[in-house]
Order: sequence, then structure tokens, then C-alpha cells
Amino acid sequence: MLSKIMTVMQRGGGQALRRSCIGAIFIEFAFAIPVLIAIIYYLHDVPKYKRMQAKMNFCAHCAVNMIQNNRTKITKSDLAKIFSAAFLTVFPGKGQFGITDKCSPLAYVFYVRGEDNGRAGVIWMWDSGGQGSSPFSNSSVKVSAGSFANSNRPVRYKTGAPKEIYENLSIRPGEVKMIVLISRVSSSAAVAKKMLEFYVINPSPYGMIYLFYFATVLVFTPNPGLFSETAPG
Repeated sequence: MLSKIMTVMQRGGGQALRRSCIGAIFIEFAFAIPVLIAIIYYLHDVPKYKRMQAKMNFCAHCAVNMIQNNRTKITKSDLAKIFSAAFLTVFPGKGQFGITDKCSPLAYVFYVRGEDNGRAGVIWMWDSGGQGSSPFSNSSVKVSAGSFANSNRPVRYKTGAPKEIYENLSIRPGEVKMIVLISRVSSSAAVAKKMLEFYVINPSPYGMIYLFYFATVLVFTPNPGLFSETAPG
């Protein structure tokens, strides 16, 4: 009789144990699901982030190569065509980024001259000006600081110590250097995140009013005859 009671108790206890194990598994799984989903999204975002950085870097190098390969003085229109072509490496096909995009690619070129006493000054700046009726058809040349004197910009339009213009700029008195800046620019972090299509990662932008995402800067010495202190027309 005792043995029968023990058998029944063992059977009942085994079922309870199994039920408790299944419950524990469900609880652990419920805690694990959000972590697993976050990992999946993170694995999506990281390669995309690195790929975008690499594309922007390649785009900047393509633009500089096309500038340096010219044999005549470069005009404002030439710069618009050069950067339109360079951005095709990032956005293949004109339809990839339209006139109304809120995180559209923009490009800037700075003409910098070294001065005495370890200073340097930006003489003029070319601004791609967005898309316009065709890629960069609204480009313009600026010969005053404007908003680009802001310390939150990747490159600053100002006269001062070279590092105040760009953190890695080194220039001798009388020397001329060009700075190319390309970026994706937005006026809203929320819109930029939607346009850039990241789930977990929030890319850190430069700027306050206008946000510069994936800003890539190249400094180079222009070949003779391509540019002068007179802004390109």
C-alpha cells in the first residue's frame, strides 16, 4: 500500500516538475525575445553604417581625382558636374535621391590660404546647394563666412589657426590647399533616422540647425592653374 502511495506521489511530483520547467522556459524565452530582436536589428545596422561611411569616403576621393585630372581652370558648373558624378557611387541612378529628400547629399569646396604667424584663412567656398532642377544645379560660391563660421560645422569658414578651420589642417604661409567636404544633411534628427533607415544605431551628426551625417573631409593641394583666389564663376 505504501509503495503505491509513493508511486502516485512521484508521478504527481514529476508532472509538477515538468510543468515548472516548461513555465521557466517560457519566462526565459519571454525575456530573451527582445534581446534577440535587438541583436538582429543591430546586426543589420552595423554593416550598413560601415558601408555608408566607406561609400562617402570613396565618393570624396572620386571627386578629388576628377578635380585634379582637369587641365583647365575649374568653373562653378564644373564642380557641380564633378560632384554629381561622384555621388553616383553612393546613390546609383538619379532616382535614388530626389529634390525633396530631407537627408540629401551635399558637397562643399573650400579654398584655403596659409598666412603669417601660423594662421590660415578661407578665401571662398563652393556650395552644392542641394538638388535643384537637376543634381547640384543650384550651386553657389560664397566669399563671406555665413553659417559656416559655426564651430559645430565639420569645416569652418573663417580666418584663424588652421585647426580652427579643420581639425587636421596643416598649412604653411603662402601655401594653398583645398578642402572637400561631403555629407548627408538634414534639419531634423528624426527625419534623418527615417531616411537613413537605421533601427538601433543613431549616427552622431555635426551641427545644430543643419545636421551633417557621415561627413567626410579630404584636404589636398590643387594642381597649378585649377583654382585661384578669385572664386570660380
